[in-house]
Amino acid sequence: MSETASQFERLLSLQEHDTHIDQLQHRRATLPERTDLAEAEKSLAELEAEANGIQGKLDAVGRDQKRREDEVASVEAKIVEINDTMYGGGVTSPRELQTMQEEIESLRRRNATIEDEIIELMEYAEPLQADLVSLRARRDVLDGSAQEALAKIAEQEVEIDADLVVVEAERNEVASGIPAEVVEMYDGLRKSFAGVAVARLEHGTCGGCHLVLPAAEIDRLRHAPPDEVVHCEECGRLLVH
Repeated sequence: MSETASQFERLLSLQEHDTHIDQLQHRRATLPERTDLAEAEKSLAELEAEANGIQGKLDAVGRDQKRREDEVASVEAKIVEINDTMYGGGVTSPRELQTMQEEIESLRRRNATIEDEIIELMEYAEPLQADLVSLRARRDVLDGSAQEALAKIAEQEVEIDADLVVVEAERNEVASGIPAEVVEMYDGLRKSFAGVAVARLEHGTCGGCHLVLPAAEIDRLRHAPPDEVVHCEECGRLLVH
């Protein structure tokens, strides 16, 4: 085999290595576990938004309950204060004592109303808290799924990256035996033809576009100098003939 023929065979080998690299990179980018991870992350985000909404309601209930509990404590303190005044011996007027007793009764009624409101708030919060517990349990399951997917992705990435190192090294060795200007032309064509820049001409058919070249073009290629870089007149790819 002539040096020129060997050069073009190397070009085909370069294409095979680049195709293998593309396949490995595509496999790495499209691991099924990436879809699993994306779905888990989407569900986690939705759960987080739902949990935040529930937590917001619970926080509001908690603030309302705290305000009412503070009010109950304040009212109870007022009742104690009035009681101390009534029975402290400083008030002797029956009318004034009656007014104080009526105020105590009014304050107790007020406390009863507030305590009912507190119970209502607690009853409102109870199912919200149950929902939050349920969401957290679902989140734990999804977290587990996401971590499992991440572990599988990492494991497969290590394997694929190891394969890439080997294939890329072989690719570079092949490229070193081809003139730099030809490799540069080849690399440019790869960008235009979805990664396939060179093809073999077999039985008058381009292995890239799979079209049969005109008889006149085939005859021209037969008589072309062995070192001439030729292109498929149908698709523009480099042809090895």
